[in-house]
Amino acid sequence: MSGAKLISHQLNKRILFIIISIFIISSLLVIWSSSRGVKVRGVSFKSNGLNIVGHIYLPSGEGPFPAIILSHGSNVQGHNLFLYRQMCKRFAKRGYFVSSFDYRGYGDSEDPPKIETADDLDFTQDLVSATSFLLQKYGKGISDITLVGHSFGGGIGIAAGVKDKRVKRIVAIAPGRRFKERFLEPGAPEGKEWLQRRLIKDMRLKEPIPLGIIEEFTWPILIDTYAEHCFDKPILLIDGSLESKKDREFLRNIFERMKGNKSYITIEDAGHYFGTKKFGTVKDPEILEELINVIDTWIKKN
Repeated sequence: MSGAKLISHQLNKRILFIIISIFIISSLLVIWSSSRGVKVRGVSFKSNGLNIVGHIYLPSGEGPFPAIILSHGSNVQGHNLFLYRQMCKRFAKRGYFVSSFDYRGYGDSEDPPKIETADDLDFTQDLVSATSFLLQKYGKGISDITLVGHSFGGGIGIAAGVKDKRVKRIVAIAPGRRFKERFLEPGAPEGKEWLQRRLIKDMRLKEPIPLGIIEEFTWPILIDTYAEHCFDKPILLIDGSLESKKDREFLRNIFERMKGNKSYITIEDAGHYFGTKKFGTVKDPEILEELINVIDTWIKKN
């Protein structure tokens, strides 16, 4: 390699190093700034006799505060997924009392001793139990409760919010869509077996979920179930413009068929994880902040 080429090569490596360093430092600064003034505490409570584990995020100042209970999607990290931790910290920084936990079988929460019926995977009850725990333990410091669910957790949030009169509002972010078409109908392209394998992986189960109960336990927590529902409390549906066209069209169709106090917002340039990498860092802080802004503004109006 000639001297000129060697100098050029070294210069390019230095520029690349500087760019990577700036990106890492910027991401760390975003994470650090979102955590300032927020206290985080580990908590546990019971649901159907199972030990459910999670965290609460305490805002600074004096309450009572509006509360958010976050309903996580299906993934191996449960409520500790990077997106959820960032959301919790940012909401707490804005003055929300935030609760986040692992559903039964996920993360650090206790596994069901057996999975034989749909009741053994009653995630809706876990969310209702989380609401009860929050009010019993911190009720004097809470003014009202909003359930915020993402992906698979969006449908659970709707099911629990419809059932629980103590919940004032429901937010479903990119809720699971086209389940019947993808998994449950005869000849579905992915099928119940694919969904069974995904759940076993995400929940790290030792025993498989019986195929015979897949539809029974998922149907009550699918957004499809609420297409004709008349909501007596505000509900907000959110998706990202970079999600699949079929998913966005499906959610829009569900929204148009819903009745009651409903809202729908699409966040531009957002994918399923809204400015974050699934198992990584902040990819686009502006999109993540827009998600928080949208929910914060809507809660204050409703």
